[in-house]
Amino acid sequence: MNQNELICAGVNELYQDKQLQHQSGISPSLCMFELTDALLELIEAKQELLVEHDLAEVTLRTTSAKWYFQLTDRYHHEVDTFIHIRSDSISFSGKQKPFKTIHFSTPTILLTSINKDATTLHPIQLDKLAKPYAKSLINKIQSLHDECNDTSDLYWELDAVFESVKSLDEKVTNNLSFKCDLALLNINDESNRLSNRQQEIELEIEHLLTRLVKQVFGITKGDWISYVSPVTSEVSRLRYDDSHYYKGSLTILGVGITKAGVLGKREQVIHIDLLPSS
Repeated sequence: MNQNELICAGVNELYQDKQLQHQSGISPSLCMFELTDALLELIEAKQELLVEHDLAEVTLRTTSAKWYFQLTDRYHHEVDTFIHIRSDSISFSGKQKPFKTIHFSTPTILLTSINKDATTLHPIQLDKLAKPYAKSLINKIQSLHDECNDTSDLYWELDAVFESVKSLDEKVTNNLSFKCDLALLNINDESNRLSNRQQEIELEIEHLLTRLVKQVFGITKGDWISYVSPVTSEVSRLRYDDSHYYKGSLTILGVGITKAGVLGKREQVIHIDLLPSS
């Protein structure tokens, strides 16, 4: 890694106070930062927090970025600068008086586009699944997966009951109809509760999968990975974009990597059995 490598990004204005739009001329048009090992270590450390605490972003004050007006002198006004760290990208933003909130920002910068190490192939080592920590995570994921399926089944059973009661409500007398209305209301409330719970479970599973892939296999979204099937010995190479869990199997999806070592156009899939087949 060349520690003197400089990255230049454009700047977008983020107006939150329309009364201050007329002062847009004081905002910078370029942002430059040095891609040092220290900055990469900071990003990696904060990405650990993203995984551990199920965060979408970590924002910190920084002095890593310098703001410029076109390609002339360094932007000399006093600026509060922030770095926004996500699982696969970063951005910088800033604010200055009289603004009280961030009012300009760089576009999202994918780490794979600036960090050469991000395109190093990370092999998936299945023997790490035998560790107690990995087994604990897998058991939690499977337990939530079972609860999610049971919740979904109950939701659709209630939906069938709802339609039956609704149909009955249209046929009975007014006196009985009032009781049907109460039943429909109760069923609807329970259906909403089940739907909300199912969404909560799905988010929990997504969070645990992220932890599993990061803390067991050592990869995060955007990393280039390789996998050798224990059944067919077939080698798969792709950029890790997403993951899913279904009935004891982890599915990793992403754009395939060609033999030339560049991203291809087709999406590839890796299936990893986390639990023994029943």
